[in-house]
Amino acid sequence: MDMCVIDWPAVAAWVQAFGSIGAILVAVWIGNRQHKQNVELVEDERRRIREEQGQKAKDERAALKDSVMISLRPLHAEAVKQMEALSRLSGQTAPLSTDDLEIISVMKRQTDATQSQIEDLRDAFVSHPINLLVHTQLVRALAAVSKCCEQELSRNACRELRQAQIRQVRFNHPGNQVEPENPFSTAAIESAWQHVLSIESTVAEYK
Repeated sequence: MDMCVIDWPAVAAWVQAFGSIGAILVAVWIGNRQHKQNVELVEDERRRIREEQGQKAKDERAALKDSVMISLRPLHAEAVKQMEALSRLSGQTAPLSTDDLEIISVMKRQTDATQSQIEDLRDAFVSHPINLLVHTQLVRALAAVSKCCEQELSRNACRELRQAQIRQVRFNHPGNQVEPENPFSTAAIESAWQHVLSIESTVAEYK
């Protein structure tokens, strides 16, 4: 009777082969798992960085808003009073009184001082192009208010000259021309100030 002879070296070879395949599969599985974990870690880190950057940008815009509003607040409070005081002079052709001229002069000085403060904040605006555009527009709007005040002071000098010419008209040469009427108006100053307020409202919406 024939007996089944087990070829132990062959069996060992097959076991070794299966063991190698198993080891390879385990290594692949571990590698895939580690890769997935690495991808998740990288994605988590990216998410954390984005959140930090978003919070940093939010904090910067909040600080920027506070700085602008603090700079504008004194001018804003006084401008309302000054506009109300000047509105009663609308249409006046006679030279303004010393007190009225002082109101315009004070408004110009306050606007110039506020503009200087806003200009000093430029470095805080450069973090984002839109912020920098807002800064530029705000500086220009304040400069426009100041220019309107300066122009109104110059127009008053023309009113004073006209008044002097009228008083001396009998002594003037017939060919001399009297300065034309130049009624006082707050329209230009109010328009420039409204532009400042519109930009201020944009900054106030920063979040």
